[in-house]
Amino acid sequence: MYKDWITQESLNKIQRSRETKGELNRCRTKTEKRGAREKYSIAHREIKQSIKRDNNRFLEEQTKRAEQADASGNMRLVHQIAKTFSGKQSKSAIPAKDQQENSIFTDKGQLAR
Repeated sequence: MYKDWITQESLNKIQRSRETKGELNRCRTKTEKRGAREKYSIAHREIKQSIKRDNNRFLEEQTKRAEQADASGNMRLVHQIAKTFSGKQSKSAIPAKDQQENSIFTDKGQLAR
């Protein structure tokens, strides 16, 4: 559900924020709402800071891995890390079809087509 680079500490803060939001929704008077809204805004700010810190830590680690891979000549790993940074996904290969609209899965069959 969440990105794998988000730490457990950040996930705990998200859970506490949800609980605070529930308290805010249960408040009846304006003074209660004002106090609950203040607590929620503080919790939300802490979440954003924590997530940003986690993301920066993850990017630093990946950058170091890419630099080490480049120094050792492992261009495949460098390329994989660059792909994760860009966030773009490549399209999977669509099998060719013969004249009867049946999919051809073998390489020989696709080349013969």
